[in-house]
Amino acid sequence: MLGILFQVLVSVIQKARSSNVGLLSLYIVGAFTLWVLWRLWTFSLSPKLWPNRPLMLPYKFPLLGHTLQFLKNPEDLIQNGK
Repeated sequence: MLGILFQVLVSVIQKARSSNVGLLSLYIVGAFTLWVLWRLWTFSLSPKLWPNRPLMLPYKFPLLGHTLQFLKNPEDLIQNGK
């Protein structure tokens, strides 16, 4: 997985050097890469390293957490957390 991300990052950097929109694409790929790494660490690696810690319910956006799910259906969110 990380090998594929590295290959994509290298190809984007090479393309960015030859185009005017390269800096924007580097920012987008960089942000996406950081998000993927954060998600892997938070929900895959960290629970295996520290199995005694309480599990975290997966969410998509780091700053919003479960806010959108809570606004839609709070009872369902709490049932899934038990």
